[in-house]
Amino acid sequence: MSYYLRKALRFGPVRVNLSKHGPGLSLGVKGARAGLTSDGRLYTHAGRYGIYHRQYYGHVAGGEGKTSRVRSAVGPARGRRGRVPGTTSETLSLHVDTGVTYPPADAALSPQSHPQPHAHTLREQLHRPAPRIFGSVFLTVIVACGIMAMALGDSRAAIPVVLVLLAGTLWVATAARARRITQRGDALSTLLQGAWPDARALDPATLQTLLARVRATGATPDDRRYFARITYLAALQAVIRDGTVTPDETACLAQMSDALALSPEFARAARMEVFHEVYMEAVADHELTPAEESTLASVRAGLDIPTTEVADELGVIDRLRTVRTIRGGKLPVVQASVALRPREVCHYEGKGKLLKEKVLGRFQREGTHYKQVGLTVVREGTLIVTDKRLLLVGGGASEFRLDHILTIEVDLDRNVISCTLDGRAHAVQITTPDALEVSAMLAALRAL
Repeated sequence: MSYYLRKALRFGPVRVNLSKHGPGLSLGVKGARAGLTSDGRLYTHAGRYGIYHRQYYGHVAGGEGKTSRVRSAVGPARGRRGRVPGTTSETLSLHVDTGVTYPPADAALSPQSHPQPHAHTLREQLHRPAPRIFGSVFLTVIVACGIMAMALGDSRAAIPVVLVLLAGTLWVATAARARRITQRGDALSTLLQGAWPDARALDPATLQTLLARVRATGATPDDRRYFARITYLAALQAVIRDGTVTPDETACLAQMSDALALSPEFARAARMEVFHEVYMEAVADHELTPAEESTLASVRAGLDIPTTEVADELGVIDRLRTVRTIRGGKLPVVQASVALRPREVCHYEGKGKLLKEKVLGRFQREGTHYKQVGLTVVREGTLIVTDKRLLLVGGGASEFRLDHILTIEVDLDRNVISCTLDGRAHAVQITTPDALEVSAMLAALRAL
């Protein structure tokens, strides 16, 4: 997730950023922008889903700056113009995980922990079984061989004829048997698709008639099990479509599970999968509206999912509810362990690390130069957020004024908060176990 908070004026894709140092200008769309800072430097910024890159071009007036092109410092002897034949003059950056960031507090909140409700959904795991026809076909072949042996006697010249007739009989019997089994399974599928209209439980007489018709299809036990599961999954999807599960729908699902002889393990897994689909759709943007929270509560209660089965998910819901409150302007007030300035209010205190991007190594491969870049710890200690400052105290102190913050980005996979500050060439990067809550506080305070 990433969000931006600026004193800004927007005109379509054009955004004018205002600060005490002067105006800045940027142009672009979400994930890709180019702009001009208040001190006259051009820059580009790109990235989504936790991977970001910002590059400045030119020099800061009266100060130091870095050009946009990085020349290689290693490699074989160069030609007259300083370039090795067959190589590129630019160095590509490879980002390395150095393990200095805090792991996600909730696995259920990480976007990569549930790329889908499950690695393979139950529907994808279900496959219609192939018809079991060996027994009946084998018996047919034996009978056919006996008849042909009696008709042809002991003549060796008749052996090729017997083999040809045997192969033909086997093929015909196999195809006919498989076709009958498939037709019976298709008839069962059609019957079950319309068995519970409007997701309402059937009266006893109608239910008994349905079960009799199911038996009359002559479908194999494997087909009956397969289509029963498919029907139940489809009913669950239809029930949650409107975001609520009524008592009538709950009773219908219970009747289907019993009538179709579904195992308790499968029925539970199917309900959990459907709940996860609704859950992931609600929290994918790391925000939870009151309507989404109400939908999750209704679906969980209607599908009779125990609290113990979704403890991680409920913990995420509590966190997102807290974040929603913070973004609404209601920030917690805590007692700081360090002395603050007069009338300064502390809103958060917890663990934190100040990070810096560092070149860890360089190498060349196939004519291209690479540098390995990773995060290293500058200071580790206590992170404090007040209504005026962002502090990190430990072996000294680092202080950043909130009114200097131009943008805030948060990477929840690594629990890293990146803040672009007015007048600084590089973003300030901080990791904390509570990156979601801290970023929300900074956003709320910066917007005041």
